[in-house]
Amino acid sequence: AIRRKGVEEKYRNLTESLDELVYRAHPNTFEGSYVNKAVENMYGYTAEEWLGDRSLWEKTIHPDDRERVLNILKTAAQKTQAGAVEYRIIRRDGVIRRVIDRFNWTKNERGKLLSLNGIMTDITERKQAEEASRTHTQRLQTLSKQLLEIQENERQSIARELHDEIGQTLTSLKILLELSTKPKANDARESLQEALGLIGSLIGRVRNLSLNLRPPALDDLGLVPAIRWHLLHRTEKTGIKVHFEAEPKEIHVSGEIATACFRVVQEALTNVLKHSKPKSVEVQVMKRGANLELAVRDDGTGFDADSAFRRAAAGESFGLLGMQERIRFAGGTLVIRSEQGRGTEIQATFPDAFPPSSIDSEGSTER
Repeated sequence: AIRRKGVEEKYRNLTESLDELVYRAHPNTFEGSYVNKAVENMYGYTAEEWLGDRSLWEKTIHPDDRERVLNILKTAAQKTQAGAVEYRIIRRDGVIRRVIDRFNWTKNERGKLLSLNGIMTDITERKQAEEASRTHTQRLQTLSKQLLEIQENERQSIARELHDEIGQTLTSLKILLELSTKPKANDARESLQEALGLIGSLIGRVRNLSLNLRPPALDDLGLVPAIRWHLLHRTEKTGIKVHFEAEPKEIHVSGEIATACFRVVQEALTNVLKHSKPKSVEVQVMKRGANLELAVRDDGTGFDADSAFRRAAAGESFGLLGMQERIRFAGGTLVIRSEQGRGTEIQATFPDAFPPSSIDSEGSTER
């Protein structure tokens, strides 16, 4: 008995210094007979309170997990098998945590179970990280799939444009030129005039196709002129009032950020024209210290942004999710505010978009 008491004292001294919760319980009723001080951090109860209510462990198992956990322990007891089980617990303050409970059994010389022994570890943060990683992976898979679909659709659209529009125009042009070169062609001048008209039309179609893929203004003139050109180009025949403001008038940022800003304006304006039915659209590109802020606002019908992002994450739509990922890859953040009937505001912020050398003492860009 003295020896057993000494072993018990060493056991308690060892377990009291551990961060994991160590417990001992009755092998059949699971009523606690010992618990270390870690119970206070994990459950919010003192060791005295825990042992004062020996059914407290069972009560604090999440109701949806309770039956499963008890069945696992009872089955393990029948076979005297060690094991581990994950489940949710409800702390004293109502907060739900996730734990892993690794357990084994103490038996006497005749094989009779004397106690259930266990070590519980809080794995809430690990589970949250795993869930975040899983969600991020699923999101990337969705984006990759939709990106491939968009690329294929763009190829199909370009192929159709080349075949149906440009290809047919070139065929007509070839026929006219062949007619004009025949020895007995009396109307060669008329054929050449018609050919010139087709060439002018062809140049316009090729130009529009090129501009839709990537406007030269973005590379040649910069972000502000490219956005101004796009707004005029897309809204000149819509009757929508457009207000564009840039401060300063010339904004020089990396190509990655400039492209992200332009594509956000492009995507936002496409959505506005397709769905919102606005009377006016406002676009701002502002330098705030070392940060660049982009805002696109409209007074259209608006939408449920949270619901739209959930649908996008499920693979139903690429627009908003693609916009968000494009900004994130460029080092920025995106906020979308929208209400039914009250319009939409899309705001992108790019921290440290301007190098320190481009900021003078007043915070303006050096010219």
